[in-house]
Amino acid sequence: MKTSTSNREHGIKLTGWKQLDYLDLTDDLALLSHTHQQMQMKTTSVAAASASAGYWSPCAPLVWNQGFPTPLGGLFVYTNPVRAPDIGFSSSQFHKQHPPTRGGSDIDTISVVKILRVSRVLRPLRAINRAKGLKHVVQCVVVAVKSIGKIMMVTFLLEFMFAVIGVQLFAGKFHSCTDSSRLVPSQCHGQYITYELGDISRPVVLARVWLNNPLNFDNVPNAMLTLFAVSTFEGWPGLLYRSIDSYAEDYGSVYNNRPIVVIFYVAYIIVIAFFMINIFVGFVIVTFQQEGEQEYRNCELDKNQIYNYP
Repeated sequence: MKTSTSNREHGIKLTGWKQLDYLDLTDDLALLSHTHQQMQMKTTSVAAASASAGYWSPCAPLVWNQGFPTPLGGLFVYTNPVRAPDIGFSSSQFHKQHPPTRGGSDIDTISVVKILRVSRVLRPLRAINRAKGLKHVVQCVVVAVKSIGKIMMVTFLLEFMFAVIGVQLFAGKFHSCTDSSRLVPSQCHGQYITYELGDISRPVVLARVWLNNPLNFDNVPNAMLTLFAVSTFEGWPGLLYRSIDSYAEDYGSVYNNRPIVVIFYVAYIIVIAFFMINIFVGFVIVTFQQEGEQEYRNCELDKNQIYNYP
């Protein structure tokens, strides 16, 4: 009896969802049909006005094929013929009746089609409410985010501290000339010869340019951004080698000049990348466990009964 009742309720819910989807599709088709009619009216009025003024209209040579199977066939966005058409969806074909007989007009004929219900891409998120496990995970993440303010403050202070140290060590020392034989800006001018892919049979002449490394420690904000890139472990060895080769402000790199700066990067990775990041992850795990224990406390059955429940 309970099984038949639950099946009946499930069938009613499924029928209701199908009806809602059908109503949404009907609304979309009606709105698209209305939009297509408005586009045709605007095209006709602009073409008539341009013809009466003696100018060729961008809309005049466009002929829409008739007999769209559905209102979706008329959904299209077009612009001035000088530019490429904007994004659109059309099952019809349009062609030019004749080339323009007079000079091109500066009037842009733009028909903007409203993006229909973009928020529908969020519909799969409704599955979270129907899956208890997913809902529980999302709730734990939200609770953890609300509770990690102090951890974020400590992480920010540590990041700021390492950024200040980095500015003191490397400010202005990541500049270099594209020609590695020139070490100061006054020498970095003119042209030099290099070889493409190291092949001496393919010489290339390039201009000397004094450049700064994209990731640098010239100021505290840049230093914090550079350290954040190091914490992601993406491309940080190249930055480490550039730091080791740094010599002085506004001076080119000298190979293996200061290998002791490795200590700075190792300390930062241990404190931030290994320690603080793991604190974030551990805090989320602990919150998940606490939320699960809270459900046990609110349940009328004890843990043994829950585990043995069929």
